[in-house]
Amino acid sequence: MSAPPRLIAAVHACRKQVQGLEDEGTWRAFLGNVAGRDSLREMDGRKLGLVLDALHKRGAPKRQAKAAKTATPLDDRPQMKMARGLWIELHGAGAVRDPGEQALATFAKRVTGKHQLAWCTPRDLNKLIEALKDWRDRVDGSDPVVAVANGLTIHPTETRDQAMVLALWNALADAGALRHGRMSRLDTWLTKTFRVANTAALDATQAAKAVRDLGALLRRHARKAEAGDAA
Repeated sequence: MSAPPRLIAAVHACRKQVQGLEDEGTWRAFLGNVAGRDSLREMDGRKLGLVLDALHKRGAPKRQAKAAKTATPLDDRPQMKMARGLWIELHGAGAVRDPGEQALATFAKRVTGKHQLAWCTPRDLNKLIEALKDWRDRVDGSDPVVAVANGLTIHPTETRDQAMVLALWNALADAGALRHGRMSRLDTWLTKTFRVANTAALDATQAAKAVRDLGALLRRHARKAEAGDAA
């Protein structure tokens, strides 16, 4: 995902207010130490946020609203910082119109039911982060369910959701995500879950639920595999 232009502009503005970073070599070394990249355009929203934080610590003043003296400080919990970075990434990708804290709070309310971000528990914030990651994956095309849907073949005798059930099951099997017992075979899972023996027998409501359930399972497996590769 490309770097958000507004954040890049904010970083450049802050750099001008910090002594000692005028030299290009010193600047790139600073970026490498803070974010692991020496180019702003190679950074996502989270890494650009780290750079901004580091520049503020070096003396760059933060932009403040007129009522800044009475404003509530930003929640600096690690999970909240991650959620804020994902929100800014989505803004940079054009998926979010307003990158501000209040807009994020409005989205978080729909996900967690909490009216203020400060009221969110670690469990709430984890739910928010996962929702933002899912959104980001759909935006940049890395969502495994989107990938399956893009390669979907629908036969004349079946609906799109019926075809998706089989495609998702095959993707799970290829990924090694299926277990013994209930998840050993598609007909076994369909029979125990919906009391039908094949995808053609699923009605519209059942097929939609099967797509949601199998899609969620495929996403969880993809995240676990990604986490394992990063470890």
